[in-house]
Amino acid sequence: MGFIGAGPMGAPMVERLIAAGHDVVVSSRAPAALPPEWHTVSGPAAAADGADVICTVLPDSEEVRTAVGEVLTAAKLGAVVVETTSHFPQAARELVERAGSPGTPPPPPR
Repeated sequence: MGFIGAGPMGAPMVERLIAAGHDVVVSSRAPAALPPEWHTVSGPAAAADGADVICTVLPDSEEVRTAVGEVLTAAKLGAVVVETTSHFPQAARELVERAGSPGTPPPPPR
């Protein structure tokens, strides 16, 4: 599982996933602040690489657009992206549109 955003909301989610036995690869803006035993990577694309499920918990719509754009370039066909950020509904609709054609590069953000 790839997890993007391990701040105040995401870190407890990662902790629970690891405690439940899941293999979690974490991308965070502040990897030095995370427990050293966590498997951290350099960015959203690296967290998505090979994952069946990719979860995002980010501060705002712009960060979500950027991260999910990177995820879509690296995620394997059939991967599930779970986006949990509280942000604008229009941004969520745009992300669904961008992800709608598996195997093709996503269009640029609007």
